[in-house]
Amino acid sequence: MRKILSIASIIAGLGIIFATSALLPVERVVLGISANIFGINARDLPYVAEVCDASLSARSLLLSQENQDLREQLRFVKRSKVEMLGAPISGYATDPARSLYVVARGTQDGVRAGAPVIAGDGNLIGTVQSADAQTSMVRPVHDPRSKILVVIPGEKASVHGIAEGRFGVGVELTTVPITEELRTGDSVMTSGLQQGIPAGLVVGTISDIKKNPEDLFQTASLSIPHPAVPPRNISIIIQPTNEPD
Repeated sequence: MRKILSIASIIAGLGIIFATSALLPVERVVLGISANIFGINARDLPYVAEVCDASLSARSLLLSQENQDLREQLRFVKRSKVEMLGAPISGYATDPARSLYVVARGTQDGVRAGAPVIAGDGNLIGTVQSADAQTSMVRPVHDPRSKILVVIPGEKASVHGIAEGRFGVGVELTTVPITEELRTGDSVMTSGLQQGIPAGLVVGTISDIKKNPEDLFQTASLSIPHPAVPPRNISIIIQPTNEPD
């Protein structure tokens, strides 16, 4: 059975691994012997190195994804010419009836209720439910109370519907007439018909279609970009206020 190392030993080992990551194997052996000074036996170093490598790999992957998200947001800003405000998530509020994110931006930053919250290249995460001076509550698209007016662009004509949150399930496309043709993989985007939410934000893609010829409407399940945990880099789209001069 592998020896379980104390937290202090692992922290000390981190310093050794980081300091020797660029050294030759022979030099690592020499320094490995001196690791006993930190309370780590030399034979434990491979295990410490394994833990450190896994941690560094995970961190590197996370940073890479964050950089990708930021680059995509920059492309979206340049293309759409909207004003966005970075909104770090400071907490969560989840129970059987709702799912909310708490962000550290508020009315003093220009945030208003109903403002869309996005990530990446215009992916809609949710909308601002309420805001006080310094914080806001964001309702994600999968919250049961979330209803977003959407459109599925088509070659001949676009199809309109409503993207409704389904807690624990995801997002469902509803109120689409049975006569309209839906296809799996089609993109579902905001229609621009909802106050405060511009057209062209990506809500998701159609993954499963439920169609009964006897019904007036059909439904479809949507695959959303961030189904469970939102990305760390989210932004609120700030709408210009029409204040009198």
